[in-house]
Amino acid sequence: MKKCFYLFVLLAVLTPLVFAAGKPEAQSTSKSSTDADKAAIENLWTNYSKYAMEGNFDAFLTLHDRDAYKMPQNQPMFQIWVAADNVRTAWTNRVKNATMQMSIDPKEIVIMGDYAYSMGVYKQILTPKAGGASTTFDGKFLTLLHKDSSGNWKILRDCYNSNTPPAQ
Repeated sequence: MKKCFYLFVLLAVLTPLVFAAGKPEAQSTSKSSTDADKAAIENLWTNYSKYAMEGNFDAFLTLHDRDAYKMPQNQPMFQIWVAADNVRTAWTNRVKNATMQMSIDPKEIVIMGDYAYSMGVYKQILTPKAGGASTTFDGKFLTLLHKDSSGNWKILRDCYNSNTPPAQ
């Protein structure tokens, strides 16, 4: 009987803690720091699209954690810092051949201590410099971010895909 009583007490104490631990609002972050973190992540997305449109790969790369993975549609995932030379070459070719317009709209940003996730939509329009029709991609993303030791938010895992059907 005593064992049942102690088990009941233990469950009564631990159950609320277990359920609260998974909720972002249960973290010990003040509202002002959460608001500042959300603003910093929104700014990261602004810079992400800005650097992509400018073709500034080196600045784009700094938005990513050293262990960051990209998970694009219809391609294998890859570590962006490991693949930086290949990605830089692709960006250089894109900048030579097309202009890009890009917008990113984070619909949700949830802060969980030094980690956060952001979910939203993006739109990208590529226009060939030689003339011809533009190609529009609209899609969605789910990204895990990590705050580094300097207090800067960095992309840690970036999964994205287009709503546009693949070209035939």
